[in-house]
Amino acid sequence: MDGLDLKKEMDELLNSLDKAYSFMWTTGKQWAVAEHHYKIANKIEIFRLKQEDKVAWTACQALAQGSDGVADLRLMRDLSKIEYEVAKEKMLGLKMKARILEGEINRMWGAAK
Repeated sequence: MDGLDLKKEMDELLNSLDKAYSFMWTTGKQWAVAEHHYKIANKIEIFRLKQEDKVAWTACQALAQGSDGVADLRLMRDLSKIEYEVAKEKMLGLKMKARILEGEINRMWGAAK
């Protein structure tokens, strides 16, 4: 592999890293929104269970989490979190690959001197 190939590979890697940052930002926002919707729906359901169904406060949290709407929102929150974590790992992998490639470029340029 010559210097131009390494330069081209580094440029592609940096482009992929930029895309990974953007994707991580997007998934992070989706996770935050999903968390927001879940928490609001959970609190509303807890309050509804207490006021309308006269359920004891100690049981409201567990029952609210199992209700259809709240459980669906919790699933969406959890899936959003997983997507964010995967994006984060992808970005870290790209950074590691860039460091390795940078080392190869430095060795090649160092040997050329």
